Amino acid sequence: NKKRRHMRFFALLLTLVFALPLAIARRFFSPRAKMSPPANTYALITGASSGIGTEIARSLARRGYNLVITARREGPLVSLAEELSSEYGVQVKVIISDLSARDGAYALRKAVTAVRVAPEVVVLNAGVALTGSVETIAAQEERVQAMLALNVASTTLLAHSYGTDLAAQGFGRIVLISSVTASVGVRSAAAYAASKAYIRHLGRSMRADLSPKGVAMTFIFP
Repeated sequence: NKKRRHMRFFALLLTLVFALPLAIARRFFSPRAKMSPPANTYALITGASSGIGTEIARSLARRGYNLVITARREGPLVSLAEELSSEYGVQVKVIISDLSARDGAYALRKAVTAVRVAPEVVVLNAGVALTGSVETIAAQEERVQAMLALNVASTTLLAHSYGTDLAAQGFGRIVLISSVTASVGVRSAAAYAASKAYIRHLGRSMRADLSPKGVAMTFIFP
């Protein structure tokens, strides 16, 4: 019946959004993927308190990267920092930030500078999915604006800001998290899919600018 079809659809969507990305993160950032970084090399990971962000943090720490991890929830970040520091002997700095806020990207950039870190790898993972029918989303203007501020505006500002720094030094990597919904329309996820399509094109265009300057762009499509 209709209810069961909807339940199966959302079960599939949850698999795509959570289970598959974790497998991708583990494989892409596996210890064998690349050589260990030079000493005192930092990676910045947004949205590190759960899901893909947490798995990427673990994978990079396993390879020897020091980390700056950031998200809105302090508890999970502190627990993750303690785990990674203890298990891999890396330095982990925790910054609480809300990238859906109007000045969220600026505030995070300022906080990272304050702890005297210049990351050579920047993983812009923070994002949120807002799902529902067209009629439902139409009645949630504030939530739509918050999603676009996080998924689009803050990601754009941070990518350009750190892209400028990495280009100036002639090396580094920016990792953007898009989604399979960027290429395939998904029912009840129009605004979210559009935000991830934006990230896809943002990354490809930035790669054209930054690749000749030694900055690698990596895209993940969970």
